[in-house]
Amino acid sequence: MIGQIRNKFGNQLRVVGYIGILAVALIALSVPADAAFAAEPDQEEVERLLTQLNGASPSDAAFARLTPEQQAAVIEALTISTVEVVEEIYDEPASNGYASGAAGASSESCRRHTVNATAKGPWPQRKKLWTYTSRTHWCYDGSVITSTPSFTRGVNTHNSGWEFVRHLSRSQSGGKGGWEHEDYTEGHFRLCKIKDYVVVCKKNSYPDITKWQYGDGDYDSEVNY
Repeated sequence: MIGQIRNKFGNQLRVVGYIGILAVALIALSVPADAAFAAEPDQEEVERLLTQLNGASPSDAAFARLTPEQQAAVIEALTISTVEVVEEIYDEPASNGYASGAAGASSESCRRHTVNATAKGPWPQRKKLWTYTSRTHWCYDGSVITSTPSFTRGVNTHNSGWEFVRHLSRSQSGGKGGWEHEDYTEGHFRLCKIKDYVVVCKKNSYPDITKWQYGDGDYDSEVNY
């Protein structure tokens, strides 16, 4: 098995606005030290803010009531830092309904091949933002694929503020009677629950997953994001 991961757009660029040095000096002189400290939320406060926003309706109104510093911290926490890929393979009985015959051929084996691509923020605790899933069941006899593979897809936004827009593409080729089956899916996620904050609405991600299953039970996958 060979797992491959690529970033189709290259390294992400993150733009963060800074207050001018003069403005910072003036603010430091005009506000108490504890207020200045509170203007820069720590991780514990950001976790609390994320929980509040997830439970608020509408979330855009709740976001608008935050200070600019709190808004910036929330955006940073919901920005994709990494995409974790987990590939799983499970052996299944040939009589599970995916086999070529009602009870499965005597030399036939079946497997379930799943790839989960999970986007995570920089903190707190590598918060899960969304998961894109591709799953295939297939049966084989050591030489060829003996059944028509069953290919399905799934999504989870983990109540993170990201939303799933739609599946953009789906295809598969090969399969029963051949050595190889290939399937492909691409989806679109966006951070746009907070409608009035244009910068947030421009955050998009387009993960795609390609998987291969073979007549000897082996498998392979590739994930782009």
